[in-house]
Amino acid sequence: AEDFKMSQTTTYLSRLLGLYLMLMALVMFVNKQALTIASDVIAKDSSYAFLWGTLTMTAGLAMVIAHNRWLGGAPTVVVTVIGWLALLKGIAISLLSPASFAANFAAVRFQDLYYFYAGFALALGAYLTYAGFRRGASS
Repeated sequence: AEDFKMSQTTTYLSRLLGLYLMLMALVMFVNKQALTIASDVIAKDSSYAFLWGTLTMTAGLAMVIAHNRWLGGAPTVVVTVIGWLALLKGIAISLLSPASFAANFAAVRFQDLYYFYAGFALALGAYLTYAGFRRGASS
């Protein structure tokens, strides 16, 4: 049982990220072909990769500015880690050369591990959604 009291920002971001991740996992399970084609296009076209990187960087920066908390229970730390990972991922994607980006993208084996990534997103999303709405019900 969590003994920590989540802030309103943590509650909001837990709900937002949790629902987003669960919806994205659903999209992944339903639209594998479209998403694998889109990921190949992004990996091969530096302009799409740059756009994806800057959008990811912006989202990560917004989360880090709004929620850079390392104490307060697991949901608080998970939200903070997601923000930092998004920021660092966005910076890396934006700075990598097309060849480096393609090599790094190949290394994560998106197509081979597709259902693992979808399942992980679903599990993490369910956890954050539960934590966010559980907090709202108990406060």
